[in-house]
Amino acid sequence: MRSSIYFHLLGIFLIAACRPAGNDHPQAHLRDPHQATTLTSDSILLYVQQMDLKLPQAKKQSSLLYLLGDISFYVEKYTYGQGISLLKEWIRNGNDSRSIKKYYFRNDSLLLYTQRHSLVHEDDLIVKDSRTFFRNLTQFRQENRTAASELAIKQVPFMESSSNQLIADQRYLENIQTLEEILAGSGRFEMAFEGMNVFPDARYLLLRSPLQRSYSATVLIPEKDAFIDSLLNEPALFKNRRIYFKWEIREEEAVYVPGSGSTSANGLNK
Repeated sequence: MRSSIYFHLLGIFLIAACRPAGNDHPQAHLRDPHQATTLTSDSILLYVQQMDLKLPQAKKQSSLLYLLGDISFYVEKYTYGQGISLLKEWIRNGNDSRSIKKYYFRNDSLLLYTQRHSLVHEDDLIVKDSRTFFRNLTQFRQENRTAASELAIKQVPFMESSSNQLIADQRYLENIQTLEEILAGSGRFEMAFEGMNVFPDARYLLLRSPLQRSYSATVLIPEKDAFIDSLLNEPALFKNRRIYFKWEIREEEAVYVPGSGSTSANGLNK
């Protein structure tokens, strides 16, 4: 069960749909932003490198941190200009497995998918990088590299994989749809109020999907406000209801933004 969920969440959604706006724009080095057939792996890597430099200026949206057994994951989307620039997915499976996955798009066309997977096996660390290049939503190159540490892997060159190892293009599109649902908190990722956990040094908001054997989420409460007081004092009034609030991801933990709670407004964080 865990394995199927883990691979079903294989994705991270990125779209770069910005118009060219001078030489400092990530698309400026591409001769014709509407001609995807001219793309090469080198030009895509240059485009992605320039886009990453602009991420501090992008608008960011984060999903909740979802839990299912030993698996936890969340998604972040970066929007630059008029289009989505980057969407990342973090997945942790217990203490031994961790993945960071990314999708990059330009003009609604998928350019690059990357994944870094770290696995502890019998006390040994294995780090694997993979990246897949696209033209017109069709893969044309995949590369991998493996090392024994995150520091060592930076010194290892990528090696091209054979074409029969490529994942079907349709799988990426399905993953994108799943990631959109995660960010929106819709479908099986919709959460309802479950209760509050109060400890001497911390408080946590507990959320759970109405579906059986589905996802849950916890949100750290750094300080109380009127909304949190209502949840603490009259939890039965909110039980199994969807509540709306803003949150931030800090050090791989969802943190409540004080003053943002409501039961009638859209709570997706900006």
